[in-house]
Amino acid sequence: MQATASEPLRLNLGCGTNIRPGFCNVDSQAGPGVDVVLDLDHDWSAHEFFGNEMVDEMLLSHVLEHLKNPLEAMERLWRVAKPQSAITIRV
Repeated sequence: MQATASEPLRLNLGCGTNIRPGFCNVDSQAGPGVDVVLDLDHDWSAHEFFGNEMVDEMLLSHVLEHLKNPLEAMERLWRVAKPQSAITIRV
């Protein structure tokens, strides 16, 4: 799944079984509806979605508390977020 000029890039990080239409659903394990398998505790730069200022919206629901280094993850979120992007974090 890749955003187009008319379509924003929206990430549902740590989606588990909470698959959201219109989002790129990202989880550390493959499963039904998971678009990208990615361990959020490791470097994201090799993945095409995680270039600087690429993401329009991010959702993390009960993810940060499971990460080994949530501060590093927050720094990565900041780097990939476009200016004025929306991020929703639930812990």
